[in-house]
Amino acid sequence: MIAATPLQLRQLMDFFQDINPAIMFLLILWSLINCFLGYLIFRILLAVNGLILGGIIGSLILAGCLAAPTAMGGFMAALAGGTLLALLAWFAGRAAFVLMVGFCAVVLVMTAVGWILGILLGLIVCAIVYSHFKPTVFYVTAVTGAAGSIFYAAALAAGRRASLWSKLFEQPGRAWLVVLLLLIAAALAVAGAFVQRRLAPVIRTSLTPLSLIKKRRRSRRGHSVFRPRFSKP
Repeated sequence: MIAATPLQLRQLMDFFQDINPAIMFLLILWSLINCFLGYLIFRILLAVNGLILGGIIGSLILAGCLAAPTAMGGFMAALAGGTLLALLAWFAGRAAFVLMVGFCAVVLVMTAVGWILGILLGLIVCAIVYSHFKPTVFYVTAVTGAAGSIFYAAALAAGRRASLWSKLFEQPGRAWLVVLLLLIAAALAVAGAFVQRRLAPVIRTSLTPLSLIKKRRRSRRGHSVFRPRFSKP
């Protein structure tokens, strides 16, 4: 069984607190874009996430194959894995999205109860995402974008001198702050999903999942080459 300990979570928070503030601002901006425009920039979003996730997987594979991998070897493995998964995400958006969500579900459950239930839940999540693809894109991008933006903002506000973990979970009388952050993240996620559902039928570009489906249908019927549509006729 793999378990995420409080020490590991604290180390993760401390890691983000040590990141340059300019990069943290970019992470907050990217998370907000995911929250409110995740469906409209679907292919770009998947490619970036595929690059990051593929880089992590490539590094883990190299670390498992070699006892002491070099820094250059780790970089090349991360670059190769990230490039492959980014290309897969760009050209096979729906399949890549289903696999990414399923993989994240497996990892989250494995950290709590073990790999067997993690794999079973991952398969169930993949089936649900595939059958309810469009609303899942709305909700997943809204929730992850909202959670990421609040977390990065909290880490940036805490600064590098004091531990965010200590401020939230170790100092007495701070439970209200945790609840407040969760409520803000939930409200932001609801707003993001609402905005995406409103914009999806109005703004149509070649980056949305709907455009990919229409492109395949038109090519099968022998129609002209697909062109992006930026407004509803």
